[in-house]
Amino acid sequence: MKFQIFRTSQGTDSDEAPVDGAVIEQRPRVDRRTVDDLSRLRFGRDTWYTHGTNHRVEGGCILRDMEMRSIWVIEIASLEALMTLVGDDEIVLGAGVIEIYDNYRE
Repeated sequence: MKFQIFRTSQGTDSDEAPVDGAVIEQRPRVDRRTVDDLSRLRFGRDTWYTHGTNHRVEGGCILRDMEMRSIWVIEIASLEALMTLVGDDEIVLGAGVIEIYDNYRE
């Protein structure tokens, strides 16, 4: 499975690979709103379709793809591979995202 990966100390826009084996990939930034119908959107309803592409409803949310951005991604086949990759570093897992928590950010 592919994951976006980054180090807290580098942020998501770093030119330096967060781990060995990570590669740059182009992906759209997804604008996600927590309503399932455009009529329930409080702000931006009139301009929703004038910006972005691939307007859709998924998982009870409305979404649209915005500008392309470069992100670091890595293919990980198993939990064991993930543990080997990060070693003793702490990680934060999200929906398709791995953050190597190597610096304070809160």
